[in-house]
Amino acid sequence: LRFVTLFGVFAVVPAVLMGIFSVVTLNLGVDRYFDSRIELALDNAQTVTEAYTDSHKVNAIIESETVLRKLEVISQMAADNPSLVDSPDFLTTRLRELATAANFTAAYLIDATGQVRVYAEKIDRPVLPTAEDLALLPEKKIIVRTVEDASQIQAIAKVPGFLSLYFIGVR
Repeated sequence: LRFVTLFGVFAVVPAVLMGIFSVVTLNLGVDRYFDSRIELALDNAQTVTEAYTDSHKVNAIIESETVLRKLEVISQMAADNPSLVDSPDFLTTRLRELATAANFTAAYLIDATGQVRVYAEKIDRPVLPTAEDLALLPEKKIIVRTVEDASQIQAIAKVPGFLSLYFIGVR
């Protein structure tokens, strides 16, 4: 009986001491994690991320304006020479060139129903706007949206000159 008691004491005391040590260490670790310096660093990281995203949104608008102007010129060329856009590769090649020059990872021309008509992409297909979204798009305005699930910034605008075609540039 004394042997069992001694064994119990020698087994329980270290276990209790380890438990107390673990609770104190964990508590201090959690307190340190929520220290004001850590919270400040996390807040600063969030501010930098928001500034970076805003910068990309502004650049997407600027680059989209350039792409839209060039697409308008292409539409005028097509009006003068309709056989130009009849070639399936013509618009694809132009869109790919414009997207690359504007640093878009993907670019799409979609119709009013949301169907992709022409695309130039280096990524999987993004979350494209629906026909309802396109109907709400103001005339001569570029809308920039963030697609969180796909980590993308999209610039969307109606293409001047092309009847019911919309440009989507993706970053």
